[in-house]
Amino acid sequence: CHRLLVHSLADLNQLKQAGLVENVALFPHPLWHLPATVAPTPTPTTQGRGPLVATFGYCLPHKGLPEVLDAVAMLRKQGFAVRILMLNAEYPDPVSKTLVLALRDKITRLGLSDIVDFRSTFLPDAEAAALLGQADLILFPYQDTQESASGAIRHGMATRRPVMVTPVPIFDELGGAVYRTDGRDPKSLADGLQQALRAEIEGSTHARDIALKAQYWRQALDVKLLASRLQHIASGLWKERRQSGDPREFTLTGANRMLRTQVGQLRGSHMRSQAKAGHLMFGPYLQLPPGSYVAKLKWCGRVPKSAHALLKVVAHGGESALAECELYDSGERIVTVELPFRLARACADLEIQVRVDQFVQAEIVSVAVRPSRQGSSSANPSIKVPSEPGLTISSVRH
Repeated sequence: CHRLLVHSLADLNQLKQAGLVENVALFPHPLWHLPATVAPTPTPTTQGRGPLVATFGYCLPHKGLPEVLDAVAMLRKQGFAVRILMLNAEYPDPVSKTLVLALRDKITRLGLSDIVDFRSTFLPDAEAAALLGQADLILFPYQDTQESASGAIRHGMATRRPVMVTPVPIFDELGGAVYRTDGRDPKSLADGLQQALRAEIEGSTHARDIALKAQYWRQALDVKLLASRLQHIASGLWKERRQSGDPREFTLTGANRMLRTQVGQLRGSHMRSQAKAGHLMFGPYLQLPPGSYVAKLKWCGRVPKSAHALLKVVAHGGESALAECELYDSGERIVTVELPFRLARACADLEIQVRVDQFVQAEIVSVAVRPSRQGSSSANPSIKVPSEPGLTISSVRH
């Protein structure tokens, strides 16, 4: 992998501990532009006295939605008028459906049906944006989560409405661009809501400071800006790759996940036959432009005279058979077989196949594809035997 992009410093440090440093970079989760809004369907619970607080995102346990209802009940007892719009769609998981039912029951038990509008159906972006745009404050009361970045809060920030979050690491990236509660419990939520809403109503210095920092945050994470940055990263990697070697050159070990097997078994970094007939290896389905290439197979194998092993290169869904050759007995030595082929048109699924019968004992060390060197026009396969000893292949029992 030439570059591994992560969204947070925590992820960066975690990968550093795993030994990944040189190819890792911090790349923020972008803030997209919301579509043109449509007029939302008015409902009795989104009209009336008191500021409107909205929640947004899938209805899942870590979102802190039961705590919001408890906080609203506290505010009502204190005589602080507030209305709640919960745009929390049911996620396709039983735990989400259970939570939706529990929240509806809790709204009824706490006597909040007249001030809470809970919508658990998924809304198009434009409609959700229009509804969130009516809110005086958008609340993200998350509890515990292992996620690195929140897509839901980017929706909230994109509406340009004030946002409040709980003190969990996923929201650290927002800095001073949002209001923050002191805790995640209902009392902390209730206190935070009162303070934030009063600050907004009064137009306090704190409210203006948050609005300004939110504007800077949106500008820094704008999807167009980050798309340009990503393009520059890709261009830089491409140039670096061009200088260090042809970008159409690929080398994979026999056990690489881009390769598949029908009758083989992994042995360390190699692919080993199991006395069964079929494809010992196929893949990796490479995307290549037209041109002349060489497929290189490094392997060792015992192929009795009555047995057969075949190396084949195909493309375009297997319809284009580009080249093939028999693989012969190499004893216990690793050999490299080079098979030239030509692509008359671009492909997105170049496949190298090794097919064996049940009598072949083989082990694939690696497979590679590279552009054919200038002046190398031979269409015949070649075999190279290294001077050092190869692998010992023992018989396989079943």
